[in-house]
Amino acid sequence: QNGISDSSIDKSFETMKAVELLLVYQDPTWTEDHFFKRTLVSFAMRWENKGLKKSGPTDQFVTCLIKIFRAVIAVQPLSSSAVLTVLGTVFPRFIKEDAGDTSLELACIDAILELTPLNPEKCLDLLKKWQTNKKGNIPPEIFSKLQQAQSFVSQKCQLGKRQNKKRKFVKSLK
Repeated sequence: QNGISDSSIDKSFETMKAVELLLVYQDPTWTEDHFFKRTLVSFAMRWENKGLKKSGPTDQFVTCLIKIFRAVIAVQPLSSSAVLTVLGTVFPRFIKEDAGDTSLELACIDAILELTPLNPEKCLDLLKKWQTNKKGNIPPEIFSKLQQAQSFVSQKCQLGKRQNKKRKFVKSLK
């Protein structure tokens, strides 16, 4: 595996799980401020600039951060401002640059899908922008996953619009 020893992988996995536990057991506000808004944004900016500087976080490191993010949001609530920060600042930077490792792009798609219930329109816009910006430059497995994700999120958006129309209709009857 790319010259990485099994003990190194084990240590990385243990560290990732320790960070997840730390974040899950902290107050949600602390986690949001320190991890979602500071750490993720900082690494997204460094990721975006790594092409210019020829240094920055590796694909594997960013993939680990996204996996930690997904594990934490499965347990802790995310405020609307944190959702907007992550969808508006973090993921656009990660998907703008070409990742050498498809696992990073797959992790981004999965994280965006998990954020869909919180802001389906923004998630759909992000997925469409991703596909438009990288037109013809997307590996087949990523393209397929993007298509599936767009279809799923599109359905969620349509369902949400129908529910809003029903609510307005019911309110008008009262």
